[in-house]
Amino acid sequence: MGYKVIWTDEAIADLHALVTFISQDNPEAAVRFGEVVVSKSFILAEHPRLGKRLRHSDRETLRELSAPPYRVIYEIRDADGGSILIRMVRHGARQEPEIQ
Repeated sequence: MGYKVIWTDEAIADLHALVTFISQDNPEAAVRFGEVVVSKSFILAEHPRLGKRLRHSDRETLRELSAPPYRVIYEIRDADGGSILIRMVRHGARQEPEIQ
C-alpha cells in the first residue's frame, strides 16, 4: 500500500507561480515543467525515501526531490498511516527554507 501524497497550500501556490512565470516565455515548457513536478511527487507514494535528506536539517523526515533547477521539499509522515506532505517547490539557488 502506498503513501498518500498531500500538497500544502504553500506548495500549490509555489508551483502555480513557477508555471505562470515560465509560461511568460514558453507556455509549452511551463506545462511540461508542471507535469514533471506533479508526476515526480506521485512517485513518492511508492518510494517515500527517494529524495535526499534536506540540507541543514537533522530531521530524517524532511527531504527534497530534484526537478532541476527546482527542488520539491516534502515531509514523510509515517505515523498517520503513511503520507507525503509536499511542503514547497523552490529554485535550487534560493536560500535554505525554514521548516518547522
